[in-house]
Amino acid sequence: MRFSEVAYTILGIGNVLRIPDQFIIEISATGTLNVDPGYEYGEGEVMSFFTNLSENERILFLKGFVLCEKHFNWPYTSAPTTPYLLDYIIENDTHTKLYIESLYNWIFKNRGDNPHTPTRFRKHGKPSCNSYEDMVRINSRTNYNVNPDRDRIRARRERKLYIKRLKHTVRALEKDQYQDKIREKIECFDFLSDYEKVELIKTDNLDFPITLLPEKTIDLFIENVSFDYESQKSEFLNSLPKRTNKKFTRRIRIGLDH
Repeated sequence: MRFSEVAYTILGIGNVLRIPDQFIIEISATGTLNVDPGYEYGEGEVMSFFTNLSENERILFLKGFVLCEKHFNWPYTSAPTTPYLLDYIIENDTHTKLYIESLYNWIFKNRGDNPHTPTRFRKHGKPSCNSYEDMVRINSRTNYNVNPDRDRIRARRERKLYIKRLKHTVRALEKDQYQDKIREKIECFDFLSDYEKVELIKTDNLDFPITLLPEKTIDLFIENVSFDYESQKSEFLNSLPKRTNKKFTRRIRIGLDH
């Protein structure tokens, strides 16, 4: 069959925008449209016919091409003819940008499973790319990955560094504030009587870490503390730090054992 006969069949399909099931069966049986005509007849033959159509007919031919690829299950290829048809329309015809966007949306909606239709790029395949907006988003992301904005990257790094420094400053301030509060609590503790100090230590009711007790207070505690029961003493000793400040813990244990 000559390509012109196949071409007008494709044009007719684009005009009705629907291929009856019986027609698909009949055409498939003849083998007429079982493969991309660009491969069977040559891309040059297809484009020669295509460029001689009117603008409106070129749109119909493109849509017919897309529908045929889908319904006749054309074998996948990384260089289908559809992108050449679309490129010619975009570069040579007088359609508005809005119309071209709608044309992309129609193709994405009605195309088959070949990821290279209609842009040649697998990244625009299903299911990630289903509209013109998806295509623009994917292109922007790819462009950023390949040609990132150096100023934007530099600004982002500087901001991260600034935030890191700010966090360090905040932690340092918080640490200073915590230490100031601890010092205030220890100073208040020093105003207590010896008995009150010993009892607060013995009952584990200090409002600051026991390891921050002044040396003289530790000596006071060892000399004056008394436990009602041996179990009370054991409970107190078990509450002392085991992994940190071992020297501190050992000093109290030895002191209470004498």
